[in-house]
Amino acid sequence: MSLVTSIFARQAKGNIFTSFRLILPLVLAMAANAINQFADRVFLSRYSDVAIQASLPGGILSWLFICLVVAVVGYSGTFAAQFWGAGSKHDAAASFVQGIWLSLAFIPLILLSIPFGFFLFDLCGHAPDVAAAEKTYYGILQVGGIFCAFGTALSGYFTGIGRTRLVGVANAIGNLANILLDWMFIFGTCGCGEWGIAGAGWATVISAAIPCLILGVAVLRDPVFRGRRAFALARLKPRLFGRIVRYGVPSGIHVFLDVVTFTVFVMLTGRLDAISFAASNVGFAINHLSFAPLMGLSQGATVLVGQFQGEGDSAAATRATCSCLFIGLAYVAIFVTFILSCSDMCVDFFRSSSSNFPQEEFRSLGRLLLTLLSCWAAFDAVILVVEGALKGAGDTRFVMMVQLGVSFVLWMPLVFLVMRLHPTIGWMWGTMPIYCGTFAILVLARFLRGGWRSIRLVQNRKVPFVELEGSSP
Repeated sequence: MSLVTSIFARQAKGNIFTSFRLILPLVLAMAANAINQFADRVFLSRYSDVAIQASLPGGILSWLFICLVVAVVGYSGTFAAQFWGAGSKHDAAASFVQGIWLSLAFIPLILLSIPFGFFLFDLCGHAPDVAAAEKTYYGILQVGGIFCAFGTALSGYFTGIGRTRLVGVANAIGNLANILLDWMFIFGTCGCGEWGIAGAGWATVISAAIPCLILGVAVLRDPVFRGRRAFALARLKPRLFGRIVRYGVPSGIHVFLDVVTFTVFVMLTGRLDAISFAASNVGFAINHLSFAPLMGLSQGATVLVGQFQGEGDSAAATRATCSCLFIGLAYVAIFVTFILSCSDMCVDFFRSSSSNFPQEEFRSLGRLLLTLLSCWAAFDAVILVVEGALKGAGDTRFVMMVQLGVSFVLWMPLVFLVMRLHPTIGWMWGTMPIYCGTFAILVLARFLRGGWRSIRLVQNRKVPFVELEGSSP
């Protein structure tokens, strides 16, 4: 039986049906997040032209500092998945606790990033009213970054042990709450003050706290955290902590470099004319509707590969990755068909009747950018699923090195060359398919070579690690 046909064999581990059931809540949660971001951008675009211009730079710079924290903390969930696959529930729980300790350690870094971010906005040279709105939005979002760190540790644990439905529901509730709070806080409805872009920021902070509360209660109800073992689990375990950091830091650097280059790209587009900048922000908001569910697939691939690698079944890990990739490419095909056939309608969602941007010019730019988006969407699916699988196996250093090479040797020089020779939004966006296509080829080649199969983050244990204080995990 070939690998392609085996993903449809119900008796085979990692088949498309069992994989789909596990990842569906994660995909739906990320889709809810995408709808949330889409609604956020629509509300801000209808509030003012300044707000929609400021939303993406403010949001992406916030994510620039938070993503490193989230990625490193999130790797505790990968260890939880591998320990769970190896049959050690208490080691999986201990990995989660190390993620909580990491979240606590990162709080000062998150707070210190606020004044540094203000300094970076001053260097960007954006219009004064846009820069002021960017700082307001960014400063508020950084407060919510603390909840993101703890929420990542909580989500990583439950995702790692296969309770993806709980994670999906908790995150979906948070995202739906954000949409409601956006409407109330931005426009001042239901007796709230009209806070504009600041209201969008505070809505995001509150919605980030909601999944933390839901999943925190679920942890307290988990039988693993009850009884005499609870105090042993709550302690910092230096060797396990160190191994999570060792593999998590390359994963975090990879995400950080990705966001750094994207942030530079966004900031450079801010130097173009106002309508091009706004159209670019709208294009990325629409792109998030494709990208976010693929992030859910990436998380699912990490969990599935982690569990199967912990179990010692690399063939099932390969099959699960192929299953996720098949689902991702099918979704991208549907998404691209929709946005290309309804491009004007999609763009018009972001243009209010009082906008100063001419409708036809705004639509024309939108059509161009959505066409370019469709050229790299399939590459995104390959990148996210395959790099998720490699991270689940522990091959984080390779993913980091590819990100470093492709971003700073290929994409950024190309972007700066375009800005110097032909600074238009179409040419700027035209660099994206080159970047994504190269990245996709490199990670796919690494996966097919199979070196990740020999990596072992954990070993099967008859005695839980929490009882072996002097042992390495």
